[in-house]
This record gives sequence, C-alpha cells and structure tokens, in this order.
Amino acid sequence: MRRAQPIWDAKLLSAKDTQSLKMIYRELVRLLHPDLNPDQTAVEREWFQAAITTYKAGQLQDLALLLEIVQLNSQAAEQHEVVMPIEDLQEQGDHLASKIDTLQAEIDHIMSSFPMYLADAFQDDHYITEQVLRIQQQTTRLMAKRSQLLTDLAQMGWVQHD
Repeated sequence: MRRAQPIWDAKLLSAKDTQSLKMIYRELVRLLHPDLNPDQTAVEREWFQAAITTYKAGQLQDLALLLEIVQLNSQAAEQHEVVMPIEDLQEQGDHLASKIDTLQAEIDHIMSSFPMYLADAFQDDHYITEQVLRIQQQTTRLMAKRSQLLTDLAQMGWVQHD
C-alpha cells in the first residue's frame, strides 16, 4: 500500500508531458548513469538517484530542473569553473524570491492604477449599462446642440456644402 500511494497521489501527465518526461530522463541517464560515467562524483551519484525517484514519481518540472542543474554543472566542469555550493544557490534563490516579491508589488500597483483598475468594471454589466446610457445622453445633447448651431448658421445665410 505504501508503495502504491505515491503513484495514486501523482497527478496524471498528458501524452506530451509524458514524452517530455521520458526524454529528460533519458538525457539524465546519459549524463549520470554510473556505467556510462565511471568517474562520477558523490553529488552526481545523488543526482542520479534523485533522477530515478523523480522520474518514477512523474514530476516533470522537478526532473527538468535537475537536468538544468546537471547541464550547468557539466558546462562549468568543461570550463574548469568551480560549481557554486548549495548554500550560495540558496542565497541566490532567496535574493531572486525577494526580487519576485518586489516585482509582484509593482504589478499590483500597476493593476490598481488607471486604466487597469477598470478591468473589473468592464466585467460588470450594470457599470457597462450606466456608461452606455451616459454616452447616449451626451450624444443626444451634442446632436441637439449641433442641430441648433446649424439652424443658427442657416439663419445667418450659411449654406452647407457637401
């Protein structure tokens, strides 16, 4: 029962997502399998085990993230760069989360200012009806004023040319 629970709890993937999951997993196996990479580090062995677990759980986003981390690590190793420790990655993640919060606050501010605050009003039928009525009344007044001005001009001898 315990072994079946993760499968039961897992969300179903579409055919396209399942195909992506398989492709990402195959790439991770190519990069991390101990038989294909005998000089693996301990971290890479952990990543391989995480890839297996994540694949079995059907966690597409987590598997894609793991692939990205492995590829970045491979690129860094090829360029003889030092791979960033997990603590530094966590610090950068916290910094990015802070930036996301700041951007979300800016988005909220923009959404509450003109003309964005009208988005909800445009979904309200009563508001729309009031605005249409107001515009119709203004149009009627302006048309009457136009008619009066044309009458006044005609009395002064003005002839409208087409």
